Amino acid sequence: MANPDGIQIVPSRILDDLKQLRKFGSIGQGVNRRSLTETDLASRHWLCERMRAAGMEAGIDGAGNVVGSTPHSRRILIGTHTDTVPNGGWLDGALGVIYGLEIGRALMESPGNGDTGIEVMSFIDEEGRFTPIMGSRVFCGEIREDEFVELRSAEGINFSEARCQAGLSDEPVHRLDPDIHVAYLEAHIEQGPVLDNRQIRIGVVTGIVGASQYRISFHGQTNHAGTTPMSLRSDATMAMFEFMGCFKEYFNDVAGADTTWTCNEVRTEPRAGNVISNLAEFSIHYRDLSSDILAKLDRGVEEICREAASGNNVTFNREKTVELVPTVMDEQLVDRIHNASVECGASSHRMPSGAGHDAMIIGRYIPAGMLFIPSIGGLSHDTEEDSHEEDIRIGAQVFARAVSNHINHLDCLSKA
Repeated sequence: MANPDGIQIVPSRILDDLKQLRKFGSIGQGVNRRSLTETDLASRHWLCERMRAAGMEAGIDGAGNVVGSTPHSRRILIGTHTDTVPNGGWLDGALGVIYGLEIGRALMESPGNGDTGIEVMSFIDEEGRFTPIMGSRVFCGEIREDEFVELRSAEGINFSEARCQAGLSDEPVHRLDPDIHVAYLEAHIEQGPVLDNRQIRIGVVTGIVGASQYRISFHGQTNHAGTTPMSLRSDATMAMFEFMGCFKEYFNDVAGADTTWTCNEVRTEPRAGNVISNLAEFSIHYRDLSSDILAKLDRGVEEICREAASGNNVTFNREKTVELVPTVMDEQLVDRIHNASVECGASSHRMPSGAGHDAMIIGRYIPAGMLFIPSIGGLSHDTEEDSHEEDIRIGAQVFARAVSNHINHLDCLSKA
């Protein structure tokens, strides 16, 4: 059982470790640390050294995941990622891994007498140099080792070759074991403006939204824009504009309070101001925690495409390019984080995550919970990304309290 007063972390050590980690790939205030680059590998070895110095058993597995564990038969997983997008922020992902490192260090300093400890993971390639959210998908068995050879970066680098060059190809791949890994907890910056705008310390994540994305194209007939009467045109661009206007109205009728959507990647042909376009192509992307709302929006895309095509004498094609199922966080862990906020005197707000995280994968297999701290100005995936040091400290205290309380709960259950 953990200390009844909670795991006694030292917030200053968290800030020191975060600042040390930022040095790997530092660019201005931010970081450029892409998966399996020399910089990324150096940071992973540094993290292993920090875990070992804390008394944890640590190593890098055959996929590139860093794993550090306390010597307990049953463990709460704490993890996220330390890789970044190109020229990204210093806290995105790193915050949760260093929270886990400090909790592991505190547990080893005062181990208690229970059977439940923690395992800290920095998952490889959450940001998708080779494929998005890779490390947790490998960990959960959704990507097999024989599929590594199919994964290739935008620069043409093969993942199997990259891990071989990193000296990892002979290492075993660490896998989820629900008999050992009894829960998953993740801490992260919000990457959005809600907490900062409302001046709330803690976001208690209720779930991670699902997403749908389509690539839609309307096909018309090129013709002279001045001599062809409006009623006789087959104008692909006009069909696209009609679709966007109608979908916005449909969205407002169907969407919930947290539903989001956008249109992007617009292309028309030919690109001339006095020519009617024969092609208008674009993507539409929307997210929500409700599978029912996502299904209604899917149906709306089909119906509005047909209406816009018919009204403008064109044809259309649509291809679904993204389909992510929502992941609801475990109710007990949601309450655990909320209650820890109350115990630490921190304001909190229950909210969905609009971005994808490792918790969306692991939450399919074991109970998962997630905590946010505010992002200054809602800025992320940018070198100017930042959070106030006080928010980092308070977030760590709440997160450690939630972990400690859940360890005590699990140990009490095992003795009942």
